[in-house]
Amino acid sequence: MVIKLDNKLIPWLDVLVCIQFFAACRMLRWLLCSCQVFTIPVAPGDVLIAGTDGLFDNLYNNEITALVVQAIRAGFSPQVTAQKIAALARLRALDKDRQTPFSTAAQDAGFRYYGGKLDDTTVVVSFITSSGDDA
Repeated sequence: MVIKLDNKLIPWLDVLVCIQFFAACRMLRWLLCSCQVFTIPVAPGDVLIAGTDGLFDNLYNNEITALVVQAIRAGFSPQVTAQKIAALARLRALDKDRQTPFSTAAQDAGFRYYGGKLDDTTVVVSFITSSGDDA
C-alpha cells in the first residue's frame, strides 16, 4: 500500500521484489513469470508499506494509515514505524474477539470466524524523500 502525501490511499498493492538468485529454481522461475508488476508514481512525503498476509489479514488499511500518521508526527524512523505496525498486527492476531480483515472475509464466505489470524508477519516501511530525478 502507498499512503500519499495528500492523505489518499492506494489500498491493495502486490509488491514483489525479484532477486536474481531465485532464477536458479524452476518453481520460483514459474512464480516470477506469473507475478503482477505495478508502477505507481510517488512523491516526497509518500510512505510505501509492503507486508505479508500476517499484516493485511489482521489490520485494516485505515488502522495502518493511522499508525503511520502517528509515527511520522512522533518523528519515528521507517524501521521503528514498521516495528510498531508489526507489533499491532501481532496483538490483533492474538485477539479472538476483534473484527479483522481476515474474520470479515471469512464471515463473508459463510464461515463463523472471529478474531485475528496468527501468521508470520513481515512489514517494510519506506519514506519517500526525493524523486529519482534529483540525484
